[in-house]
Amino acid sequence: MEIFKRMDAGKLRGLALTLNVLALVQPVAVHAMDISWNGFGSFYDGQALHKELMPEGFTDTHVNFTSFSLVGLNLASSVNDDLSFAAQFVALGMPVGESASFDLFAQWAFVNYTPSETISIHLGRQLYPSLLASDYVRVGFLLPFRQVPSGVFGIEPFTRFDGISAAKTFGTSLGKLTLGVFGGNPLLDISTIATSQGGLTFGFADLIGAEVTLDGDGWRIRAQASRFLSQLTEGSPLPANTLSGHTQNFSIGYRYDKGNIVSWSEYTLAQTPDGTTLNRGKYVGIGRGFYWLGGYRFGKFMPRYTFAVASDDFNILGANGYTNGKTTSHTVGINYQLGLQAVAKVEYELDLIPSPQNGSYFVVQPAGSTITSAGAFYAGVDFIF
Repeated sequence: MEIFKRMDAGKLRGLALTLNVLALVQPVAVHAMDISWNGFGSFYDGQALHKELMPEGFTDTHVNFTSFSLVGLNLASSVNDDLSFAAQFVALGMPVGESASFDLFAQWAFVNYTPSETISIHLGRQLYPSLLASDYVRVGFLLPFRQVPSGVFGIEPFTRFDGISAAKTFGTSLGKLTLGVFGGNPLLDISTIATSQGGLTFGFADLIGAEVTLDGDGWRIRAQASRFLSQLTEGSPLPANTLSGHTQNFSIGYRYDKGNIVSWSEYTLAQTPDGTTLNRGKYVGIGRGFYWLGGYRFGKFMPRYTFAVASDDFNILGANGYTNGKTTSHTVGINYQLGLQAVAKVEYELDLIPSPQNGSYFVVQPAGSTITSAGAFYAGVDFIF
């Protein structure tokens, strides 16, 4: 896809994501400040087809133009040839962390120091690179699907952290190799709905990790390993208790976009081997996620299919096992390129769970429901400006 070819031609790779995004459209200069900006957004209608089983983000089967929409703004400024600043501000329809619907928050805001063409150092708020697709976590225009399958993406409870990262790029016979390290303080991204069960306070700290990326002609391969401290405090109306452990996260994936063929796939694993011992395992336990996407372009159209499966034994409420379960999804969709800066997407998602009530993950199932499969429909547009 031409948009990715233009991105991969930029100087910075991997962690310098904002500069790649800003290069997509002609920047607008703010006089006397040397600040460039551009924006992006996604507006979608989502509709669950069965109230007895709904994907994450739904509360009923009514038309929903809020939960799956967002708008964002990128800012960048260069101090000199070696020092620059970049920030992304986003307003999401779905609540994130302590932010309510469409509250504006900083997805990233960092200083970038490039002492040479092959070295980049970031200091400040930045993306947590848990998945290859995390590079474009809020910019749906750059994704071949509407969004990363929610069960896979939800294995980790945050997308950003405050800290430092560094990357070094090497030229090889196979392609451009980038090695990176990062560390800092994670920022909570899980929905406030998860904490409304009563008496739950989540906390994360001490993130440290490394990643390796290999870029070739129309393809990218990437692997990541990281570790962070996860804590959960239970209080009234629950018995007072504190659970903690060091969560390890591993992921590997690829992206292929050449000619008319598009394919993305990733696998992620999160586990906490030293977590607090509970009746049915350790806090936070273990979670796994996998997805595969295949698509083919016919002119402006691209039909696609995505398979995803995610499971966890996170034991978030101790012996009660708050989220333990598994969900498999099949999504068929079609993209239509509206122009250089907009793409329309329509898709149908079918979710399947192994058993009702006590066997699902990242789906919503009201009490008393006995069904194990249900679908949802989405239609909308992703754009940049």
